[in-house]
Formats: sequence, structure tokens, C-alpha cells
Amino acid sequence: MFKRLDYIIIGITCFLLGIFLVSQYLAGKQIKKIIQPENTEVLALEVAKLTKNNADLRHQITTLTSDLDKYQNSKEVAQKVKNELSTLQLVNGEVSTSGQGVVMRIDKPLSQTQIVDLVNALRNIGTYLISINNQRITANFFIPNNYFSSPYEIKALGNKTVLESALTRKGGIIEQIAGDDKSKFEITTTDNLIIPQGELIEFRFAKIEL
Repeated sequence: MFKRLDYIIIGITCFLLGIFLVSQYLAGKQIKKIIQPENTEVLALEVAKLTKNNADLRHQITTLTSDLDKYQNSKEVAQKVKNELSTLQLVNGEVSTSGQGVVMRIDKPLSQTQIVDLVNALRNIGTYLISINNQRITANFFIPNNYFSSPYEIKALGNKTVLESALTRKGGIIEQIAGDDKSKFEITTTDNLIIPQGELIEFRFAKIEL
């Protein structure tokens, strides 16, 4: 979307272009006038003057157009970097996020391996926005043994229909983990799921060697 500065630059460019076109028209009339026999002595001087003026106008238009292109490109690059940074912040759990997704409630103890398998299954489905018992699970978060306890509330942000279908399909991860205790697994979909911010990484013992 154009901002005020964009309109100012475009306006100046159009103004100079208008001057250029008018000068071309007037130049034609002037040359017709001075081309009469009595004015042939000043013809070369007038043509040279008009040519220089037109060249100066062309240069100004080219410069302004180039400046506008650079300004637009710099905005596009800045927006691209901003979008990439926002994506990285989401994946790294630096900010909370919300949207549609699924909530799984599991009322039976799970082993560390089962929890890791469930998280990996969610990532394979296509979501990296996951929390377990309100703890954000990021790519650099290691799940220790017995870190989470039953009952579990697992949230996954993404297309709720795709997530629910992939989790509950025959032979899927829920069936593998649940076994004969499917009644202790509950999956609901929602349009207002909130995934909290994750824990920030602290480099307590690392230092930069100069």
C-alpha cells in the first residue's frame, strides 16, 4: 500500500514528465518559428538550448524513477525480513500465538517415548506450535523422563480438520498409544486455541572467546 512519501515521489515524477512533454510541444513550435530565413542565424543556438533543457528533464525523471524503485525495493526487503523474523519467533516459541487447532486430553500415564512419538507425529502432520500442560514444546526443548504427569492436555495449532483426521485415523498415533484404553483419549477441535510463549533460552555457562 502506498504511503504519503510514495505519492509525493510519484507526484513529482508526473509533474516533471508533464513539463517535459509541454517543452517538447513548445520546442516544436519554436523551431518552426525560427526556421524562417531571417532567423536561421539563431537556429543552432535555440536548438542546442532546447536539447539541453530536454536532456536535463530526462535526467531528473530517470533519477526520481530510480529513487522510487529503490524505495519500493527497500520496503519489500524490510517486509520480507519482518515476516521471516515473525515466523522464526513463532517456531522458537518466543511469542504466544492463537488460532484454530485441536486439544487432546489423555487420562493415562505415558512414557517419555510415547510423548516424544506423539509430538513428532504432530510435527509430521505439519504443526510446530504445540504445548503440553501449558508448556510450549519448541524444536530445542528436550522432554525429560517423567517431566509431564497425567492427565495431559496437549494443544496443537493448525488446520483443525486435518489435525483431527490425522490423529484419529486407523493405525494413527492415538491408536498406537491408546491400545485398549481409547476411552481415556479425548480430542476436541476449536477455533480459539492459545499456545503460550515458551521458555527463553539462557546461556548461563557459555562465553564468547575474543
